[in-house]
Amino acid sequence: MNADLTLNKKILGWEPQVSLEKGLTKTYKWIEGTLEKKYKIVNLLQKYW
Repeated sequence: MNADLTLNKKILGWEPQVSLEKGLTKTYKWIEGTLEKKYKIVNLLQKYW
């Protein structure tokens, strides 16, 4: 299933740079990495408190 983005390009001059699947995958990995870093910091702080 693909969306017709012709109107977006015509009115806004915008078109996606990556596919929806790739964009969602990159977003998921970013969130996962961010949460992992936060949990490491919290665990480190808990050790010393």
